[in-house]
Amino acid sequence: MAQNSAYLSMGEQLQPPKNQFKITLLNVIISVMAVWGLFDMVTLMMEYAQRDLLVLPNNSPPQCWCGTHNDEAAAMGCVYDHIAVDWLPPHCHDADLVAEFDTSGPSTSNKTWPYYRAESRSILGPVFVPVNEDSVTTIDTLARRGEDYWATTEWHIAHCLFTWRKQVRFQSQDIEGRLVEPWNTKEAHVKHCSDYIWDVVRTGRPLDEINTFIPGTARHIDE
Repeated sequence: MAQNSAYLSMGEQLQPPKNQFKITLLNVIISVMAVWGLFDMVTLMMEYAQRDLLVLPNNSPPQCWCGTHNDEAAAMGCVYDHIAVDWLPPHCHDADLVAEFDTSGPSTSNKTWPYYRAESRSILGPVFVPVNEDSVTTIDTLARRGEDYWATTEWHIAHCLFTWRKQVRFQSQDIEGRLVEPWNTKEAHVKHCSDYIWDVVRTGRPLDEINTFIPGTARHIDE
């Protein structure tokens, strides 16, 4: 009986080292996970820092800035984006999507969009002259000169839909430094687009109605 008691006493003395081993192993696992989590967090912070450096070199104005006037935008290497209807730097411009947009219009010959200038006003309203019929003048030349132009209801809807596609494309591609122009990512613009499309659907507004005014000088220079 004494031997059994002694054996149990020895067993009780051997138990703490086993528990200590488990505790030590658990601490090692927790430490490794903590180090890995810290490494992952630092890596993520470095990636965001690199994006910020790419988008904001030398503390320059934010994001999709292209100056305060059209000549300055062109000198900065910005391009006139037909979806955003504004000048954008390369990292805010999706050339492939713009090319698709430009050939998604109602024209039966080349799928382009009709654009118009308001030449004069009559008692019934402005008299519109198609820009596309002028072989010299395009919306790009109008943009460079800071001239206003007009587009249709269908164009306006396409502008909204392609802007939303651009947001998804830039997010899914996960390319460093690619940004959607900030004025088109705000809820106010999304609400404007959704309300506009709903109104067209509910009222049956003609798609070829010329009702979208695009200013040539009042650009998004404050965003």
